[in-house]
Amino acid sequence: METMSYNKIRKKKTGNMGVYAFFLFIILGTGLVAYSIINEPEPTVLGQDPLKDVEVYEEAKETMAENTINVDEITYKVEDKASNSRNGNFSINMTIPQIKVNDVALEEINSTIQNHYDERSKSLSDQMESTENRFTYRVTYKVYENKINENRIVSITIHERIVDNASGSTTTDRVDAYNIDLAKGTLLSQEDAAIEILGANYLDLISNQVKNTVIEDNMIAESKYNYTITGLEQFYIKNNEFHILLNEDEVVDKRYGVVDVTITK
Repeated sequence: METMSYNKIRKKKTGNMGVYAFFLFIILGTGLVAYSIINEPEPTVLGQDPLKDVEVYEEAKETMAENTINVDEITYKVEDKASNSRNGNFSINMTIPQIKVNDVALEEINSTIQNHYDERSKSLSDQMESTENRFTYRVTYKVYENKINENRIVSITIHERIVDNASGSTTTDRVDAYNIDLAKGTLLSQEDAAIEILGANYLDLISNQVKNTVIEDNMIAESKYNYTITGLEQFYIKNNEFHILLNEDEVVDKRYGVVDVTITK
């Protein structure tokens, strides 16, 4: 009987321990789950967060709004840079433009202009230092401001010539042009300017109107006319109109000087 009582007691204790272990397991398991949830790291998204594009787009719009240029508020100055010198009977009287936009000098364009006419004047001075007659190399310029659609363009024509001092006649005559996009502070290409003013068929318009001008004004016979637009022609814009410049010995005889052709739609 004692043995049987002992076995019953042992079984009872063993059963109670199993219940205790079960509840302990539940408690510990619940605690671990709660701990894991609390300390779970942020989920890692594979690829790009779709909301990121929205954020970047909004930031880009804000930046673009801040950087939008009101072309009417742009200020510019074209200042004289004069130089005079003499080598024997050959004199140099030169005034060239130097451009500032919003009080900042357009160094690259200014240097291009400066270097071109410095080299030109030096070359002529070396060639004509022994001339018996007196000649003067003169350089002057004109400025034209234009508003085309939303663009402000300043065109500068620079006129160089060699003048015989005794007779006052011009022996050499040439005009070069520089067309500046004020918003960008850069030179405007012929193609961009022509498309903006004349449209996509600008090449035909230029070619036909140059031909008609020189033939109708009897500068050249139609049978001798042979000219193709290359894109390298000098051009400028005045009163929002596109002009092609034909310098001496380009298309027509030198005696006609510089030919200025206004191109219209």
